[in-house]
Amino acid sequence: RLIGLLCMPARAPVPGCLLQPGQSYLLQSSLVANEARARSHGVELALDWRPLSTLRFQAALSQQSMSVQEKGSAFSTDREESAPEVQASLRAMWNPRSSVDVDFWLRRVGRLADVGAGVAIPAYTELDARLAWRPRKDVELALIGRNLLHRSHPEFRSELQDIPSLEVVRSVAGQVTWKF
Repeated sequence: RLIGLLCMPARAPVPGCLLQPGQSYLLQSSLVANEARARSHGVELALDWRPLSTLRFQAALSQQSMSVQEKGSAFSTDREESAPEVQASLRAMWNPRSSVDVDFWLRRVGRLADVGAGVAIPAYTELDARLAWRPRKDVELALIGRNLLHRSHPEFRSELQDIPSLEVVRSVAGQVTWKF
């Protein structure tokens, strides 16, 4: 909802102040409010399986749906498909020795619908990996890879285009942990 249009800093009405270029600017006030009502429901299934004392698998699958009702002609960024309907993951954790960890995490995230202005996020699948070694009880050296299947993928875009798109990039890092 538009509140008013004023020339600043003099607070003079438009268009009179526009005749003095460089001495004023336009200020457009607006009211942003969430007047939508929403309901969501879903289910999540999880499995934790340890076939060996050194090997563990975790799997998860979640599904959700949402219904949104907007009040009157109010603008809302809440949309029924603004969260992925389906997400799934599979983790494998292996400890071949007490001083070594090998972890993999594969995940699938469903698409986010076009909620306006061409703002849609395609579904993606990614893989994280971690290899850690503890040469001593108080020291851990790790090599960590994130989002290894693609150079980058989008995870969020603002419908209002007020912030840049968030692209998550592939990364590899080393980590040293010293406990004292």
